[in-house]
Amino acid sequence: MTSPIEESPQPSALSHIDLDVSDLAELGKGVFEGSPDCVKLLDAEGNILAMNRNGLCAMEIDDFKTTKGAHWTTLWTDENRHAIKAAVVAAQAGRNYSLNLASPTAKGALRWWDVRVSPITGASGQVTRILSISRDITESRFASEKMRVSEERFRSLVTASAAIVWGMPGSGQFDEEQPGWSSFTGQRFESMKGLGWLDAIHPDDRQRTVTSWHEAVASGSEFEAEHRLRRADGQFRHMSMRAVPIKGPDDTVIQWVGAHTDIHDRMSAEAVLRDNEERVRLATESAELGLWVWNPGTDKVIWENSRPYAIFGLPPDAPAITARQFLTDFVHPDHVSEFGKAVKYTIDTGARLHFQGRFRRTDGEIRWVELFGNLQPQVGGDPLRLIGTVADITSNKQREEELRRLASNLSEADGRKTEFLAVLAHELRNPLAPIQHGLQLIRKQPENPKTLAKVRNMLDRQVNQLVRLVNDLLDVARITSGKVELRKRRVEIGELVKVAVETSMPLIEASQHQFSINVPDASLVVDADPERISQVISNLLNNAAKYTPPGGKITLTVSHDEHDVIVAVTDNGIGIAPQSIATVFDLFRQLGQDFERSQGGLGIGLSLVRQLVELHGGTTSAESPGEGGGSTFMFRLAMMGVASEHKPAAEQQAQASETKKLKIVIADDNIDAAEVFSMLLQVSGHDTTIAHNGHAAVELVRKLHPDIAFLDIGMPGMNGYEVAKAIRRYPEYANVMLVAL
Repeated sequence: MTSPIEESPQPSALSHIDLDVSDLAELGKGVFEGSPDCVKLLDAEGNILAMNRNGLCAMEIDDFKTTKGAHWTTLWTDENRHAIKAAVVAAQAGRNYSLNLASPTAKGALRWWDVRVSPITGASGQVTRILSISRDITESRFASEKMRVSEERFRSLVTASAAIVWGMPGSGQFDEEQPGWSSFTGQRFESMKGLGWLDAIHPDDRQRTVTSWHEAVASGSEFEAEHRLRRADGQFRHMSMRAVPIKGPDDTVIQWVGAHTDIHDRMSAEAVLRDNEERVRLATESAELGLWVWNPGTDKVIWENSRPYAIFGLPPDAPAITARQFLTDFVHPDHVSEFGKAVKYTIDTGARLHFQGRFRRTDGEIRWVELFGNLQPQVGGDPLRLIGTVADITSNKQREEELRRLASNLSEADGRKTEFLAVLAHELRNPLAPIQHGLQLIRKQPENPKTLAKVRNMLDRQVNQLVRLVNDLLDVARITSGKVELRKRRVEIGELVKVAVETSMPLIEASQHQFSINVPDASLVVDADPERISQVISNLLNNAAKYTPPGGKITLTVSHDEHDVIVAVTDNGIGIAPQSIATVFDLFRQLGQDFERSQGGLGIGLSLVRQLVELHGGTTSAESPGEGGGSTFMFRLAMMGVASEHKPAAEQQAQASETKKLKIVIADDNIDAAEVFSMLLQVSGHDTTIAHNGHAAVELVRKLHPDIAFLDIGMPGMNGYEVAKAIRRYPEYANVMLVAL
């Protein structure tokens, strides 16, 4: 921001005066301090030695100590320092120097300066000081610029308006050449004279213009119209026509002076604006966004479309409200302070407003709302405004909360699963250790009958324990994947209780619990899978036995109401904390883990109970007064009927059948398991053939046509299910019994 630099080779009047800082007194403080300009005395290197008071004031320097000794260039912006350095160099060479520069004061106010620099030499002729005088020419500079802009605007206006300026007599018909009209329309005088000029108007607009023009001519009133006018190149442009009558002494029109102004670009812009506004309207409506404007000056909040009315429950004719009303009537009390701070921060910094919070509708309903806003700064006479959008995000917040809940549940379930796997490893290792030790004893004492008998009994117990563990795991997997098939029939609940008690009594007796059963005399009939419901009752009894310290009390009660049979198992064991009641039946959920782990078990029994009961259309529940107060677990099944007398279940007698030698195919990729199973079947008198993969199993079945095929479900490649499907594709093998391993 520099003007052309002017150099003067002529020395100043002070050029030959030998001065130092003390010479200021001789020059007279009155001259130095009385100058209205910014006067600075510099040393020969350009460092500031002194500055008059008016200079300090003009430069807005509060304390000269901060400037004294600094190089003169430090008072200027980076872009002007090269010019100041040039002035110092010129003075050092003994030349006067002048230039015009724009630079801010110490407090940032932009000023224009007329700078004059003169060298001051000593007795030796060397430059010892430099005198700088800077005059503030900001006002004159801005006045000149304003005048230049004004003149340029006027010339542009004349040029623009002179495009089509015309005049005609009071008759309203052209009677002489109109250069502006001819230049734009291309009409020569012969074609535009009289009313021929109307032919240049678009046919669709012509009649309307002709009618209005004749009315204006007849009444002698001012005329305004908009129509499309054909340009010389054949293109039509939207024009604004305005004509003013000049009247004589008798009030008759003696001349019309008119102008056609090209408004085509404005009309196009307005059309684009209308199109944009329509698109914004459609977009905001489809996105369910409300538009709002707040003017801090008037403190009025204006809704720009219908959506805010719906969000806040306002009637369509609701008047504008103040920001204070908005805070008190709509913003939730918990968010008033936060919202106010967010708006203030936007006003103070110009940063975008973004706020999410709860808002209260006029009907009292609480909704989550999100607001965005941008500050439209004050321009000219337009007030500062905050313009933005508002959206109801209640459903989003509900989904977020649901996702957080699901994530928390998944995390908790993952933790329970990890802990469950650790327990599973422990429980599987428990029977494996004695099995391993027993095998070592057999190897060391293969001929000792007493040892072999003990080891066989131990192996039988431990293998049965492993089978129970694996069966529980398989049950969970089958139920979870929906592969459990219930074999339901009408059965008396008493029969199922008897089977379950027989199954669980060893565990109950091992802990020396007092056990009692309360079963009504009447036979209660349910539609159930006997094996699965017996398993449910047994699991509840086992659970009570494990969670009750030795010598406790366990009671099994069967009752009924109008619709259901109710089976309950009550104990005086460790109880359940209130917060755990709701999740006690969840998979991998374990209570009293230290106590249970000392008793053994995976802790999935209650989950199996709930899932099996629900498969039967029943319900489960748990009750406990709290930790140490014991607990009651119960389930309900739909009652199918009540017999008048209780009839004990008929004992099923196994019918001995003739031993039949069967042809059997065993398919299992576990070689050891297949071999041992084959040996066991062969000992029972059957013929066996082994396949170690699915494809080989299919070929053996087709080749041997066996009576039974045992298929390992988990074989790699072609699993047991796929083998079964392949076999069933051949009708001739429909009588082959397929058994899953």
